[in-house]
Amino acid sequence: MENRLIVYQEKQVVFSAEFQNNTLTELRVCKKEDEIVPGSLYIARVEKILPSIHAAFVHVPGEKENWYLPLEKAKHPITAHTHADGVLRCGDEILVQVEREAGKKKNATAVADFSLTGCYFVILHGSRGVHHSSKIKDAEFLQKMKALLQEKIEKNAPYGIMIRTNAKDAEEAVLFRELDFLLAAYHSLTKLAPSRTAGTLLRKGLPAYLCALRDTYGQSYEEIVTDNDVLYAEMEAYLKELRPELLPRLRKYEETYPLSSLYRMRTHLEQLLSERVWLRSGAYLVIEQTEAMTVIDVNTGKATGGRKSSDVIFRCNLEAAQEIARQIRLRNLSGIILVDFIDMKTEEENRRLLCELSSLVREDRVATRVVDMTELHLVEMTRTKVRKPLFEELRQLEWHL
Repeated sequence: MENRLIVYQEKQVVFSAEFQNNTLTELRVCKKEDEIVPGSLYIARVEKILPSIHAAFVHVPGEKENWYLPLEKAKHPITAHTHADGVLRCGDEILVQVEREAGKKKNATAVADFSLTGCYFVILHGSRGVHHSSKIKDAEFLQKMKALLQEKIEKNAPYGIMIRTNAKDAEEAVLFRELDFLLAAYHSLTKLAPSRTAGTLLRKGLPAYLCALRDTYGQSYEEIVTDNDVLYAEMEAYLKELRPELLPRLRKYEETYPLSSLYRMRTHLEQLLSERVWLRSGAYLVIEQTEAMTVIDVNTGKATGGRKSSDVIFRCNLEAAQEIARQIRLRNLSGIILVDFIDMKTEEENRRLLCELSSLVREDRVATRVVDMTELHLVEMTRTKVRKPLFEELRQLEWHL
């Protein structure tokens, strides 16, 4: 399978698009000069504590709105003046990490129990011990890694280590080079934070196009291409420091024909911002995002040619399942997702369809689950919210087709 990552800038927006065999499979966008980037670490002042909703609001000088801080994610705050009882109080200045940017009706969300993410490991402040991705099934590998990592964690250390899925295919020397880098960054942050005042930016989160390099499995990209000198220099510096095995695959696009046009990015974006998605069979999807959930309707369209045999309907639903898994990932849909497939006659066909959809969403880097099929034959799904939906990100970035 040929995997390629292209990164380009249009106006002030940077797009990173992943292609597998010339099919767009993942898309990330960000503003080139975004100040508030998810993953960034700041010193913030606690403004309000609301026990009734188990949350606090913190303020970073220079920001217009307070940030929402769930108290369940602030059990081990790093402050300049730790209280004897360990309780957070108004006026405390604490280290927080941006978890989510502000939405149209919601404040930005921060956490005090922060994390430092690499390609192979995550350092988890406040979560002791060794943890691992649920996608790693190799018991022998996990047993070996846990034994090695326990030796790396100091006694009574206030952090834990998460083993990411990528770690399974990496060489041991590469793994521990990254772990040493993350641990050094963690110790530097926790030492520095108590002496800094509210408003200090201690560490800026990675922009989306560098996250794409960090999160890729192993050496999966055959090629990483950009036509922008600044982006090329940033990616080259990142790869040299943290992913040197991918450096030979980075290429500067020098042709006169625009890189975005070569990969038909305008066409892809038009399709991703449209409610209707046509399938090769002639069937189509209608994707509607409401305040509470996303609803996807599967229609036979021109697929049956006037005949609605059970075999044709089943094939349409299987094709739709494949495209639904792709669209959810590309549009970055999250929360509750309801899918209304074309009605089928047998329970065996419904079971096979659910199994196929479950298998497809397991490839998603974001946790996605097929819950069940209701009595009304609606398929219930959930997907963890990591970023905003694509249409909302583009609207906020003031980018238009």
